[in-house]
Amino acid sequence: MRPLGLAAPLVALASWWFTQGLGLPFPPWPPGGVFGRWHPLMFGFNLGLTVLALLVLYVFWGGNTKRRAGNAALALFAPLLMLGLLELPALVGWIDYRQTLNTEIDWTPWEGEHNRLDDELIHIHPPNDRIQGQTTGDLTAFGVDPVRHYEIDYQYDKNGFRNLRDYDSAAVVLSGDSFLEGLLTPVEEAVGARLEQKLGRPVYNLGQSNWGPSHQVPALRRFGLPLKPETVVWFFFEGNDLKDIGVHAGTLGNFEDRVERYDRFSKRSFVRNALWFAALLTNRDDRLEQRRSCQIDPSVSPAQERLYFLYEGESLTAHDDSLLAVAETEMLAARQMAHDAGATFVVAFVPTKFRVYQDLCSWPATSDLAGWEPNDLNRRLSGFADQNEIPFVDLTVALRAASQNGVLTYFEDDTHWTPDGHEVASEAVFSLLGSLNAKTP
Repeated sequence: MRPLGLAAPLVALASWWFTQGLGLPFPPWPPGGVFGRWHPLMFGFNLGLTVLALLVLYVFWGGNTKRRAGNAALALFAPLLMLGLLELPALVGWIDYRQTLNTEIDWTPWEGEHNRLDDELIHIHPPNDRIQGQTTGDLTAFGVDPVRHYEIDYQYDKNGFRNLRDYDSAAVVLSGDSFLEGLLTPVEEAVGARLEQKLGRPVYNLGQSNWGPSHQVPALRRFGLPLKPETVVWFFFEGNDLKDIGVHAGTLGNFEDRVERYDRFSKRSFVRNALWFAALLTNRDDRLEQRRSCQIDPSVSPAQERLYFLYEGESLTAHDDSLLAVAETEMLAARQMAHDAGATFVVAFVPTKFRVYQDLCSWPATSDLAGWEPNDLNRRLSGFADQNEIPFVDLTVALRAASQNGVLTYFEDDTHWTPDGHEVASEAVFSLLGSLNAKTP
């Protein structure tokens, strides 16, 4: 019986070997899996297979197979009982381990206590929600050591947006994603509040993380235009707004199924979320730490901050071109809605950190950044705006000028603007509004 005992661990070893990279990357976080090699579910399968293989080896490697089998069964019973006790509260709905283990988004932004499902918007923050505590920059999810821990206090209004207060009317409505939501930045220092202070008139912020153009159109119709704005400013982030169009279309196509799947026991399960937590704990991509960073030139900033980058400088693909056509269609639809409501429609281009800092910092020749080159998306959107007589501002110009003067406009370990970056963006938008023949002062 010894050959059988030897065969079991060999099968387990083979499974570990052949399943490396299988099912990776799994969207969207983390990209490297457990130890950068195994999809969390595959890691769990291999772990269970290894335990069974060792028990088989124990049973058949020696005399008195029956007694050894009984011992193996007892050894297996204890952890299974413990797992059962851990899973029971999730099974009856008392505990959701997505929240307990901080895997609550389950790799999709619309799953978790701080988002509610919506059949048009996919997800939106609950009314009057509040998020408090400490967090780190979003690049830490990819293995970058946090530069600091940020104290956050996100308060949302009656519609689920981050504003100074509830609004019944607004002179200006801003539409966009997490840059407008102002992650890591106090609400009074975010672009909406700063623009309101400059204008001396109410400005309503429709920013929501993980939204793109296809989310923004229905949000504008439902929450923005009822405020009777004179101007709508549409913020387009080059880093992921095109991708978010595809996410919206793919999710909306089977939305009812996603709603049903969201509350399944398998989503709340301890085992599943423990494996996802293991992926977060062990997945470190040293390429971001060592090869996706640069140091600001001393002539720009004596502090010579080290910046980390997520969004690459790369050419647009044919698929990107098709998504850009959809984005332009969505912007035209938004402009028509704004026009019908008597409002001027404006587009603001939000650049990635790399587009702003590419000429202001240095990196070794072996860095990934050496092969990056920003695409022409900003020029293409500018041409689209000119062709359709849409006022347009490329925030790259103002952000790069401020950065060149030593202002840190993006967080070192995050993709978003610092409070100073929000100030620069608000001033650029304010200047554009002031140049229009609109009703804004």
